[in-house]
Amino acid sequence: MKNRTTMLAMLFLAMVAVGRVGYAEGYSVAIGLTATEGDTAGMSALSFGLSLLHYFTQHEDLDSFQEGTYSATSEALHAAFSSQTQIWRELRENGKSPYDYLDQLALVDDQGYLREYVWYFHRNESWGPPPQTLDLKDFAAWSEKTIPEHEPRLEAQLLITKE
Repeated sequence: MKNRTTMLAMLFLAMVAVGRVGYAEGYSVAIGLTATEGDTAGMSALSFGLSLLHYFTQHEDLDSFQEGTYSATSEALHAAFSSQTQIWRELRENGKSPYDYLDQLALVDDQGYLREYVWYFHRNESWGPPPQTLDLKDFAAWSEKTIPEHEPRLEAQLLITKE
């Protein structure tokens, strides 16, 4: 039942979010998906985009943003990747075929390296220095050994517009 609930929730959110989502008076936020090939890649991009949108609506103050592409914080990316991997695990439990990108991302999460992953592969200079609690050297060594062919990606972005 949990898996079906997740899928139904994703479908509902997708119907709401595919166009523009009214977030605050005078603003809208759209999810822009990267080009995808196949159902699994599309599901992956959509789950990332919806997870990023959920973080944005719960934790960000729209009034502090200009029109344009949302520059996600490390916390936003961590939350989006974490939700994306959880959705993927549930789909895999239901027999979804392997998908290297998400299988590798779930492995990163299983090893407790998701925060390091965000900082290592997606760091934005505006974030400042990485927290001292991160072990980027260990992650780099682990990822080179364990997932050397991994191609990090941001499969969706949020676009903020004033109406």
